[in-house]
Amino acid sequence: MVKTISSSALGKMQRFIRDNAGLVIEDERAYLLETRLARLLVDYRCADFDELYRCVDSGRYPELADKIINAVVTHETQWFREMSPWRVMERLLLPRWQDELAAGSRTVVRIWSAACSTGQEPYSIAMLIDDYFSRAGRRSEWAERFTIIASDISGAALGIARQGRYEAIAMGRGLPDDYRNRYFSQQGRVWQLADAIRRRVDFYRCNLIDEASDLGLFDAIFLRNILIYFADEVKTAVVEKTARQMNPGGILFLGNAEMMPENSCFSQRKIGDDIYYVLKENSSCMSCQSTIRR
Repeated sequence: MVKTISSSALGKMQRFIRDNAGLVIEDERAYLLETRLARLLVDYRCADFDELYRCVDSGRYPELADKIINAVVTHETQWFREMSPWRVMERLLLPRWQDELAAGSRTVVRIWSAACSTGQEPYSIAMLIDDYFSRAGRRSEWAERFTIIASDISGAALGIARQGRYEAIAMGRGLPDDYRNRYFSQQGRVWQLADAIRRRVDFYRCNLIDEASDLGLFDAIFLRNILIYFADEVKTAVVEKTARQMNPGGILFLGNAEMMPENSCFSQRKIGDDIYYVLKENSSCMSCQSTIRR
């Protein structure tokens, strides 16, 4: 039977999770903590959630903080989730970047999949790029010019992502049949992603409320379906930090249900019904822009 969390422990855990991951757990979602942290009560022999909080607050178990965050983070993801960014990539960005590479005005394209969970998003990016240049007959010439960085707060999720091995249920969530047949091989009950695609993505552990300048600067950032879990002030801070990680004119993708914070450093653009955001170039946003050249 799942234990009930007391109001005292709920408030303490809410503050701990907000301070360490920026995530908001509303009172009506107390059940989420009860179910997702129940295993930790057993593992750390805690009588209740108040004792579990005392364990993490005291620092007695250094690994416990990460385990709590890993447990409460939502790992909902799928291949080619929400079609807007993929259409913008194929219709606008990939042709533009190809022209710039061919003209010598850029030498590399850097893309960041933030909050990548178990890897479906960055691998979707890698497959789309490979497919685009394969159809153009120029894969060997241009596909290797793309650097894809993926990050997540959850070490467990990143462990799955790095392996590139997925069960049938995950494979059935948004992955086109032709991509499955071209880029995966079935090994018993799991599907293994081709090494040629897996090697194109570098994974790092990263908490979005912290600075991530060591990841470098990017031409496009996928910051999708994560802002909805943050407190308002955390959303603004994360978007500002994201802007500082972009090359001039960088592109940002949010989830379809997410709104850009007011007075941000980004301008909204549309292609048909597909929305994306471009880093502004006016003086009011100069503090967010990089002066480092590609």
